[in-house]
Amino acid sequence: MASLRESYRERIRFGISGIEAEVSLDVVQAAYRKFIAKIDEGIEQAIEFGTGLTPTYFRFEAEAYEAITDEQGHAVMSGYGLPKAKVNGFKAYALPYFLEGPTRWLKTIDDPTQAKHIYDRIRSTDLFDPTTHMYKTSVSLEQESHEIGRMRAFTPGWLERESNFLHMSYKYLLALLKAGLYEEYTNELKTSLVPFLDPAVYGRSTLENSSFIATGVNPDPHVHGRGFVARLSGSTAEFISMWRYMMVGKRLFRMHNGELELTFCPILPGWLFDDSGQVSFKFLGRVQVTYHNPRRADTFGEAAAVVRSLTVTLNNGQVIEVDAGTLHGSVAEAIRSGEAASIDVYLT
Repeated sequence: MASLRESYRERIRFGISGIEAEVSLDVVQAAYRKFIAKIDEGIEQAIEFGTGLTPTYFRFEAEAYEAITDEQGHAVMSGYGLPKAKVNGFKAYALPYFLEGPTRWLKTIDDPTQAKHIYDRIRSTDLFDPTTHMYKTSVSLEQESHEIGRMRAFTPGWLERESNFLHMSYKYLLALLKAGLYEEYTNELKTSLVPFLDPAVYGRSTLENSSFIATGVNPDPHVHGRGFVARLSGSTAEFISMWRYMMVGKRLFRMHNGELELTFCPILPGWLFDDSGQVSFKFLGRVQVTYHNPRRADTFGEAAAVVRSLTVTLNNGQVIEVDAGTLHGSVAEAIRSGEAASIDVYLT
């Protein structure tokens, strides 16, 4: 595959012909089916390399090579002052577990049972830090050489090495949510999401993300669980994605039989509701939505609280009551157009 790719790149190095041709959809679909089959085959091989979890990185060692010499038989030296060689064969070795590979793998899983198995496998490895109950960028790298990159040079549990790098751990939490592991996801929130951390341990406002949180493998116990370097980019983006998914569900608006539909499918644990059984948030940046959950039950699982009715109050004061979990047609369009002031969603 690498040879084919490099050959193609060489052919188009200085541009393409620009000639256009019509291709039938059948040909395109057949090609994509082959692409997907090849990717799936690669994932299966990666799982074998990782003994149950997909590796994130590989290193390659030259196992077959021949020295390059000049006419006198002397070694030809490279610009680095080392003898040149022609490599005839490499052997691949998977680096110790990193969190990113399995996280990306989870995004491809449609089977909740398989996703649960991956979650359990990750939690049973040293990717899970029992001191902070958070997830690390990787397991120990102590046995690896510095050739794997700058990460190896850092102190364990610090910066990018074996710390809780928020952007990465939030990616993992979001992957759990999208994989349908709602119970596992909500169980992780109290120890992994910054708003639920102890400010005295976190060392800064819990309304502010950090670049990384020092984990229990750091040699200084005073920094365990403490956040360092204010960060408002990647981790915040992942947090907003989780928030949106939890508050409204996977797919909010959709077209059905030529009509716009709006359905609220929150994924919220019962403990997030206040004493009166309510949770409120701003929808579309301006509409106040309040969930009413008297039982304070989870909105997922066997005994889930489900949406039974909705009350929509428009900007002009008109009140629309719907004895169902989905809004249709003009009402859904009015909400999307910004004509609603508030929506009360009642769960039973």
